[in-house]
Amino acid sequence: YYDGDAAQSGDISDSQESLMQTTVSGAGTVSFYWRVSSEGDYDFLEFYIDGSLQDQTSGTVDWQQMTYTITDSGSHTLEWRYFKDGSESGGEDTGWVDNLEWDGGGQPPSIPGNTGQLYVKVNGVRVDYPGNVADLQWMQWNIDLASLDTNLQSVATLAIGIEGDGASGTLYFDDFRLYREAPVVQPDPEDNLTVNPSLELPDWGPAGTGQWADYVDDWIINNQGNCYLEDGSWEIVASDGVATLKMWNGAAIWQQIGNVSPNTDYEISLFIGRGYGTSAVQVELWAGGDPSALPASFGIIGDTVGATLIGGASLTPTIKVGQSELMGLSLNTGANFGSEDALWIRIESIGGDGTAAWVDNVMVTIP
Repeated sequence: YYDGDAAQSGDISDSQESLMQTTVSGAGTVSFYWRVSSEGDYDFLEFYIDGSLQDQTSGTVDWQQMTYTITDSGSHTLEWRYFKDGSESGGEDTGWVDNLEWDGGGQPPSIPGNTGQLYVKVNGVRVDYPGNVADLQWMQWNIDLASLDTNLQSVATLAIGIEGDGASGTLYFDDFRLYREAPVVQPDPEDNLTVNPSLELPDWGPAGTGQWADYVDDWIINNQGNCYLEDGSWEIVASDGVATLKMWNGAAIWQQIGNVSPNTDYEISLFIGRGYGTSAVQVELWAGGDPSALPASFGIIGDTVGATLIGGASLTPTIKVGQSELMGLSLNTGANFGSEDALWIRIESIGGDGTAAWVDNVMVTIP
């Protein structure tokens, strides 16, 4: 586009990705031009700021200028990715980026003379910063939760403090993150999706058998009631001792979560894995039906449980392909159903033909 040359994605095969990244400091505005020629809706050129997806483009798209504003201080990672799905190619099968410009300031300076002891408390357990706060520049501080005899699911409070008589100076904090383990980019979504497990891999039998079925209620959805899968394409993905449910486009999972509490907001959270450029799920509440007519435990059912839709919303993860994201929403039951009606949650994969979403650790806050 500009001055006769441009950065171009590498020569990659199906289910691979090519990336380019750089780092900027402080708040500012980044702009660039990009172009893509790919298999439409399957192979994507994407742009991320600090690991969060900002935009994606696919198919045959000519040069476009893209502009983004960063308001936070600290160091920021800008990343461009060209990602291919599991089969076929289209166009020139590549993406280009050109004329990158950054209009911003630098990072906040370290302040000589900082004094005192910097510490973090996780669930009230204190961890002292191992270095000297007087010498601090921007740096990453990792705390192993296992050393505190806790895990990610158990973290309830996180506090930061500075202790010491006459402590003084200025410290800056940025980019707080909690990980189940040290984050690793997983380029192959089919086998290596990074998930948040609610159960270690059990020794189950083949799909549909009693032994395998007994684990599903407690493992996928942590709530009361029975769990059911609609007819559709779904499978268990168990990589590195971690298990989760993979649902291809159109497949759905149901679970009864008690009975309706009218005009009540239900808070729903779940981990959604992004295995493809357009991975997404639809989360819904349904009321009614006859739970006694369904199997006594996990089973495969038809298109509905005989219930009526109350409402729902779609959730689209914005993290990198091959990772999972904790997402949530609030749904209200309304006034058309009463406490005699069963209440259900339904989650459907809606990313489009040939895509799949991974779902795990669904939590529903019941009044």
